[in-house]
Amino acid sequence: MLWDAERREEDVVASALDDFESDFASRRFVEFGELLHIIGIRLWMSDLGVLKQTRSEVVEDLKKYVDDLLEQGILSSDRNRLNRDVLFGGYAGLGFRETDSSEFKEVFAYIEAEKLKKLTQSYPAMASQLMGEMERDVDLYFQRLCLSNSDHESFHDIPILKFVKPEDFVKRILSVSPYSRYTALSVFKPRYENPLTVEKIREEIPWLVQVKAKLSIEKEKLGPIQKSAVSKWIGGFIQPVIETYANDEGSDI
Repeated sequence: MLWDAERREEDVVASALDDFESDFASRRFVEFGELLHIIGIRLWMSDLGVLKQTRSEVVEDLKKYVDDLLEQGILSSDRNRLNRDVLFGGYAGLGFRETDSSEFKEVFAYIEAEKLKKLTQSYPAMASQLMGEMERDVDLYFQRLCLSNSDHESFHDIPILKFVKPEDFVKRILSVSPYSRYTALSVFKPRYENPLTVEKIREEIPWLVQVKAKLSIEKEKLGPIQKSAVSKWIGGFIQPVIETYANDEGSDI
């Protein structure tokens, strides 16, 4: 209704604005695309004098709105739930207003930064869940760590593994079946081969160096076949990654 207020009667717009302000105060708008529409509409309404706030006051009010949603856990911090329309300058079939203004860009950047901060705080718990998935469903574990067409949340460009204790990773690797062990270790090669994402996850390399060292020791407790297999997998999946990146990270290989 407010998006196309120019084609509406003034009394209709006034009524819609009352409803809009009520919904805004109650934090009803929670979708990312909705928030971007709200930014543009409130800035536009401010310029018209319909909304009794300056543009700077609108910006501060919107930041408080975002803080409230994140505090309540309402605004998703999942990067993969971004509606496709948002990427093309609109949402729900309507283009965003004020997208070229500095105020719109400021609030947009604030939303993204605060969402990322919230997401980062959850990484240790996510890493723990990922280890559980490695034990229960190693194929899903593989999909999460490598770029794929899977609908599941992906960590292909997030250094999530550094939040796992190397000794815990090795303990779990040695407790799963040979197939799961092979699949879980084979993930490292494609994970670090992608030139589009490797720079974002290089900080995992010191962690991988520690994993290799601990796994090289603990594999000696396995039977002869699996001991040989793990040695081969270390050499094929882990060592090449370390040789490529570890020296740049200042790690001793």
